[in-house]
Amino acid sequence: MGGKLLGTIYHKCKARSCRGGVALRSSELRLRSGFEGFTLSHFVAEKDGTRRWPTPKEHTLVLTEEAQTYIYDAQHPEDCANVKFLLATNHHAGLGSLVHVLGQQLALALDSGRQLIMGVEFRDQKGRVQVPFGYHWSYDNWCQKDGRPPSLECFVHPVSKCTLDRSALETVEPYAEGSTARVVAAPLFGEGQMAVPKVLAGWFAALPAGASRLPMYRWWRAQSAAYILRLNERMAAEMRTGRCEGFNYLNNGSVPRLNEKCFSVPVRHGDKLLHESHGVPFSIYAEAIEEMLQCQQRPRGPEACSVFLSSEDPQVFQDAAQWSETINGCSVVSFNQEREDLEQAKAVTRWRRRRSLEIREGTLSLLTHLECKSGGVGSRQSNWNRLIEELSLVWAGAVDAPYFDVDTIDRERTTDQSLCGW
Repeated sequence: MGGKLLGTIYHKCKARSCRGGVALRSSELRLRSGFEGFTLSHFVAEKDGTRRWPTPKEHTLVLTEEAQTYIYDAQHPEDCANVKFLLATNHHAGLGSLVHVLGQQLALALDSGRQLIMGVEFRDQKGRVQVPFGYHWSYDNWCQKDGRPPSLECFVHPVSKCTLDRSALETVEPYAEGSTARVVAAPLFGEGQMAVPKVLAGWFAALPAGASRLPMYRWWRAQSAAYILRLNERMAAEMRTGRCEGFNYLNNGSVPRLNEKCFSVPVRHGDKLLHESHGVPFSIYAEAIEEMLQCQQRPRGPEACSVFLSSEDPQVFQDAAQWSETINGCSVVSFNQEREDLEQAKAVTRWRRRRSLEIREGTLSLLTHLECKSGGVGSRQSNWNRLIEELSLVWAGAVDAPYFDVDTIDRERTTDQSLCGW
């Protein structure tokens, strides 16, 4: 159980700053107006409809508005009477992996002209029950008290506006290219799992050389993640409350105090260390932060810079506090929440116990990472870290901010191999 964080800066948000659509800060994270009347912003309570994006287009990932409009229009046809459907196949994993897998199923739906549905339970051809997408995070009282199905739709808008009768879900055949069946189930792996929608791939390929910060496949992952994670009204309200007033179950009514000069540093350890990652120590993250300060010609010290840090590993916070105190470095800012460096069995128990709480805390942490505009340090071995990087480019308009992947930093590099050349 993580105790009170060393070096953490908290502040109380006055009630008048949280109500009536008044922004806590001027920065706004929002998707294009018209998405069923919903504007994504964890600070602003009501949309004004005057801007589609938080920053000028040159500061947002290339082709963002075009891609988001294409996806939305394709999944919101005028008439659902004669459309065909692709049912999302559940993937039992964390939120980062979950979103990326659903993104590939979305690519398949777009290419096959089908509506992607994730909030239904169905039976496959062998009679096996397939649970709704994201079921394992959502069958608890918080998700079910308003009658929503236990799926990722507890937290986000449906991918498609179209719906299906239960009679169409009794025996669903698997997707096959050229299938004329009205309802088919998406493959979890295989065809379509590494694809970029053909229309969007054509647009991307026509870009001038060097126009995109990301290669095509990673660009699509960012666009699909931004579309999938359009928080529904209830989840958006929960995030505004958590960020402005503090969740009692998360941080005892306190919230981190940040400004746009902070660095985003998610350190993914925990169960990730067992099979997927060698666990880069915080000292490597600190090295990247120090070089970014040099590149930006900024002074050190807690008043000059801060780090928003998230991790499951309490040792990371001890190392970060020691680093900050030893070199008079950045202040280390985070939520005060439960954290343990978990063995796999313990992690499964924790996830079964926490369910939607894990997603709510994680999403609040993700949105807070997006406030930091000085740069990010993370590991692309983690889908969670990738998700933060991707959404910073689409939602937060941070394409000019550096991102350093700690897994690619050459530990033996010479002085002419500075990270300033990101």
